[in-house]
Amino acid sequence: MDDNNNRICSQIILLLLIIPFDIYLLKRSYFSKWPNTPYKTFNIRKGLYNFKSFSEYYEDLILYLLLFDIEKGFYIDVGAYDPVNVSVTKVFYLKGWRGINIEPQPGKKEIFQKDRPNDINLQLAVGKEKGNITLYIDGQCSTTKKKYSKKNVNKTFIEVDTLSNICETYVPKGTEIDFCKIDVEGREKSVLLGANFVNYRPKIFCIESTVPLSFRPNYYLWENILIKNNYTFIYSRGVNRFYVDNLIPGLVERKNNIYNYIKYF
Repeated sequence: MDDNNNRICSQIILLLLIIPFDIYLLKRSYFSKWPNTPYKTFNIRKGLYNFKSFSEYYEDLILYLLLFDIEKGFYIDVGAYDPVNVSVTKVFYLKGWRGINIEPQPGKKEIFQKDRPNDINLQLAVGKEKGNITLYIDGQCSTTKKKYSKKNVNKTFIEVDTLSNICETYVPKGTEIDFCKIDVEGREKSVLLGANFVNYRPKIFCIESTVPLSFRPNYYLWENILIKNNYTFIYSRGVNRFYVDNLIPGLVERKNNIYNYIKYF
């Protein structure tokens, strides 16, 4: 009888400890309301427990904290570079997401096809209009801007298409674009000028925002394009800035997830 009483007392004490903590989490969750999607604090914590980041500055983790309750989303990676090394999209692919990987370097498409057979993999540069352009090949720092290239690097002539055309051709009808990452070594403005913000609106943009090979900011050259199209800056980390769609209720407030959880990772 004493053992049963002790066990009951222990369970009651445990329950009394858990309830206040759950109430605290519930109060903290008001900022993360998502249209037609119940907020579940447990899902964030569970996802962080098993989360493996592949990106350079935890961009994938930040995107997860903003989109944690989307099970099978869709991404566009402009300047994808590699399917695993410093990849922002690899962890999402492993979670069942699918998307479009765009990388202009010769030979990279085949690598993506092998690692991402269920993605759409394109060898292209992205700009404000269709055409062709010289690519200066230098691994992760490959660029179409000659002033940012090293001397005596290999170069090749590549096709350029607009983000609008790419979306129209390859985004499945009715599919929402959950995020678009842009890493194009100084070509960010040109990419955004070729986007269609009416028909193809990513919920989130993650954009490299510094002069190539430096930490000097250059986002002032293109940020106004996003602001004019109802996007709001919410966070900066490493060389990247994150912008979210103002037209989605509750999305801007999810920036608090970053501040509340990233320190635990």
